[in-house]
Amino acid sequence: MRHVAFFLVASFYLATFGCSRQEESSDVSVSRPTADGRIVVEKAISVLDNEVLAAVLDDILTYRGEDSPVAVQGSPPTEILFEPKPVQYPQTIDEVLFRHQQELWTKLTPTQTSASREAADHLVKRIQNRDFFVAFKPQDKRVRIHEEREAQTAEESVRSRFDRPIEAWPPGYSKNKRFAVVRLIVPWSIHHAEGTYVLSEDHGKWTVRLRQFVYYV
Repeated sequence: MRHVAFFLVASFYLATFGCSRQEESSDVSVSRPTADGRIVVEKAISVLDNEVLAAVLDDILTYRGEDSPVAVQGSPPTEILFEPKPVQYPQTIDEVLFRHQQELWTKLTPTQTSASREAADHLVKRIQNRDFFVAFKPQDKRVRIHEEREAQTAEESVRSRFDRPIEAWPPGYSKNKRFAVVRLIVPWSIHHAEGTYVLSEDHGKWTVRLRQFVYYV
C-alpha cells in the first residue's frame, strides 16, 4: 500500500507540475545548432507576436497612402489606440488571403506567396486552438493600450464610437518563422476597415511586403 500511495503522489506531481513546466517551455526561445555548425535561436511565438505587431503598428503610424484608414489628408496620426485582447472569431485561409487589390498580391515573389499561405493556415489554426497572443506591451509611446471602463456617461459613450481601438487576430507564421501574416480591424469613422499585412524577417527586422485595407460601411 505504501508503494501504491507513493506512485499516486508521484503521478499527481508529474501531471500537475511537470506539465506546467512543459507548457512554460513552449513559450521560451530555444537555441539549436545547424548542420554547418551555426547556432540558430528559435524565438517563442510570444516574442514573434510582439515583434510583428509592433512592426505593423509602426507602419500604420507612418504610412501616408490614400488608402490608410487612419491618415488625415496624407498625415498619419500622432498616436493610435490598440486593444490588447485578440480578436477571436474564426477566419478561413481564403478570408485571410482575400485579394481585394489583386495588383498588390501579384508583386509578391513565389516564395513570399507560398510562405503567406503557410502563415495564413497557421493563423487559422491558432484561432481554432485558442492560441492567442498575450500581454502585448508596446515599446512605442505612440501606441496607447485600450482600457475598458465599466460605466460611461452619455457623452463618453458617443465619443467612444469614434475613439475605438485597433484590434488584431493572432498572427500566423510560415513554417520557417521567416514570414508572418497579420490581420487587423481598424476603426474608420463609425465604420471599420480590415487590414492584411504580409511581413518577412531578415536579420531580426520585420519588413512589410504587402499592406491591404478593405473598407466596410
